Order: sequence, then C-alpha cells, then structure tokens
Amino acid sequence: LIALFIGLWKLAFLLAGFVAKPLHSPFLIAAAFVICALVILAYRGEVRLIERRAPSELAFDASSASAIPGALIGIVLYSTVFAVLWLVGIEKYDGFNGFGGLSAALALPLGAAVGEEIIFRGAIFRIIEDGLGTLAALIISSIVFGAAHLSTHTVLFFATTGPFGLLVGTAYAATRSLWFPRGIHLGWNF
Repeated sequence: LIALFIGLWKLAFLLAGFVAKPLHSPFLIAAAFVICALVILAYRGEVRLIERRAPSELAFDASSASAIPGALIGIVLYSTVFAVLWLVGIEKYDGFNGFGGLSAALALPLGAAVGEEIIFRGAIFRIIEDGLGTLAALIISSIVFGAAHLSTHTVLFFATTGPFGLLVGTAYAATRSLWFPRGIHLGWNF
C-alpha cells in the first residue's frame, strides 16, 4: 500500500517535470495546481478503491481552510530557524532578487507539500499508527521523512528535518486532516 502511494507520488513529480519544463512563470504555478489536484484525486480514489473507506483526512470541508493558517505558521517557523542560524553564522542571506522567480518558488514547494504529506502522513504515519499506535507512528514517520531528505545538502535541512517531521506529524495527529500539516509544509518550503 505504501509502495503504491510512493509510486503515484513519483509519477506525479515526473509528470510535473515534463509538463513544467517548457512553461514560464504564469503557467508554472497553474501546472503545479493541476498536478497537485490530480495527486489528491488519485489518493482519494486509491483510499476508496483499495482501503474501501472515505478519505476523511483529505475531505473538502472546513478543514481545507486550515491550510492557510498552517502556511503562515510554516513561514514564521522557517524564518525563525533561518534567523537563528544566520545570527550564529551557519546560514547566509544573499539579498532580495525581486519577484521574478516567485512562480517557481511557489510551484515546487506546493508539489512537495501535497505529495510528501500524502506519503508521510496520509500513508506511512496512518498505516503505522493503525498497527503500532500514535507515538510509534510519529517517531517512525519522522525518521523516514528525515532519511528521505538526506540528499539535501544544507545544514538547515540536516538540523530541522526530523523535528519538522515530528511537528507536521503532530499537526496531523491533532487534526486528523492533511490540510493543516500540508499548509505548514508549504509555508516552510516556500
């Protein structure tokens, strides 16, 4: 089951790269939204077809709006961590280069937030929790989340990925919705 989710996610990212490569700024974000919608629909379809249940964690209801405060929380948290690392000399700020790359700066984090939250919270966390409980699901999914990001070579990622996995895992456990942790993830990545 987890392999199926990962396969769908990888397919979506391959499709995103193929579709988005020739696109320019205004179309890039539109393509990201379309691909994210397809990934969400595929997840909802898989849950209904294979698990034979309603995908309540991705319901289009009032919990969908929790992505907005989640994104604001993610931005504040990332900015705080970056500021601390900048103050101690680990990270550096290169300056503001304008809004030219804004579409690309939003499109990739959007795809990552949608795909990764489906994989790590919607599949891995949820399936482990069913068998081993919430605490085990938090720990194991956070370790797997951190391990999946080991190819990212910045101190910021190494220092924060595991704890960030715990944060979004806890957000999912508390709300039983993927929308709030997805918002946090989007804000953090953006």
